[in-house]
Amino acid sequence: MPEMWTYESLKRLHINVCDAVMFAFICDNFPSLKSLTIDALDKDIDNCQLMCISKLKKLEELKLKCGDGYRVLGDELLMHFMKNCPHVRRVNFIVLTDITHLSQFWPNLEESFRAYSVSDVTLEELSKCQNVKSIHIQDINISDNAFIKFIERSQNLEKIVMFKCNSITNRSLKYLMAKLKEIQDFMRFILGGKGGSGSFPELEMLGIGYSPMLRDALRC
Repeated sequence: MPEMWTYESLKRLHINVCDAVMFAFICDNFPSLKSLTIDALDKDIDNCQLMCISKLKKLEELKLKCGDGYRVLGDELLMHFMKNCPHVRRVNFIVLTDITHLSQFWPNLEESFRAYSVSDVTLEELSKCQNVKSIHIQDINISDNAFIKFIERSQNLEKIVMFKCNSITNRSLKYLMAKLKEIQDFMRFILGGKGGSGSFPELEMLGIGYSPMLRDALRC
């Protein structure tokens, strides 16, 4: 009886718990994998043990979660990943420092990582990725000029999640709100609507948390 599938044929893999041994097995035995989602990556796995991710040359989507949130990727691991997996389009993990050469290695990026404590440098790199549709930024120190430039360039943007971005002022928020001309529903953390005539006609959700500047911007 023929096998239903082989290691070489598997394209998508979604698993719950994963330790270092399992992660190494996945990277060694599924060369055709395009999508990998891990819901509970062992916290004891260090970045060196995750280096084998570079073996998945065809990978397009990577989502790494730990028990209490998304996995943090160190600078060396992230650069190694970017250089060796050029087809990546969607990623979901945490980065804590600025990233350079993002557009060079991942020009087709659509859904970006969760960026914490980064600056204008990362936003500038993201703005060069013309296919970006979704970003999540938190606790970052970015200027109004960088934010506005990102919005101007990101014509395919569908989703923005911002949390504790306290350096953004009324100027940025007024500019953003002016782009969203057909707001249908506004709640505390989620702003949803489809702007058929705005600059982002496919926008369906905007999540903004802990942003007193938004309140002031809407009142002006």
